[in-house]
This record gives sequence, structure tokens and C-alpha cells, in this order.
Amino acid sequence: MIKIISYFNNITHISYIVYTFQLVIRKGLALVLILVAKAKRLIRFFMYFKQMEYLKEVQNTLNYEEGLGIIDDMNTC
Repeated sequence: MIKIISYFNNITHISYIVYTFQLVIRKGLALVLILVAKAKRLIRFFMYFKQMEYLKEVQNTLNYEEGLGIIDDMNTC
């Protein structure tokens, strides 16, 4: 513990560290928000009856044992 404290004695000022962390986090979250938006758009696309029929048809062509569907509502608690 003493070594860590003596290491930080040489640092006199850390400028804008919280602001820098905020910018880094915001930039990282921007990528996540783009991914979420694309996933929502894909889910919305398959909510149309014709698209869901086409999805099932493709799954049958690919010999899926069990047809997969879209989960549009999920309990996160």
C-alpha cells in the first residue's frame, strides 16, 4: 500500500479525467446503440406476415428440425 501511495506522489494534476472517461464511454456506447437499432429494424422486418412466411420457408429448405421465430417481447427482470 505504501508503494502505491508513493507512486502517486509524483502526480500533481490529472486534468479532465472524468470528462475523458465520459467521452470514451459515450463513444463506446455509440457502437452499441447502432447495433441495437439494427437489431430492432431486423425484428420489425420479420414482424410482417409475408416475411415470417419466407423465413419459415427458408428454414424448411435448410432442413431445420425446429422452426425459429422472432422473440419480440422479453422479460428482463
